[in-house]
Amino acid sequence: MDSLSVFEEKCNAKKQTQSLLGLDDPEAVRSSAYELAFASDDEMFQSILYDWLIGRGFADDLLQVCAILFFVL
Repeated sequence: MDSLSVFEEKCNAKKQTQSLLGLDDPEAVRSSAYELAFASDDEMFQSILYDWLIGRGFADDLLQVCAILFFVL
């Protein structure tokens, strides 16, 4: 969860700076990190991830992601 927190902070803090320098898009890096996290088969990790997201106020976003994954599978 610490890695996802860092991606969130970096994405929000350096979005303009990185764009000006031509570095990787922080939004794309953050999205990739979340894709990897949600793709994990580790049930304990998923439980901790969901608790972490809910604690950060992303409960509605989590429900949307879960609905999308449910319909895809």
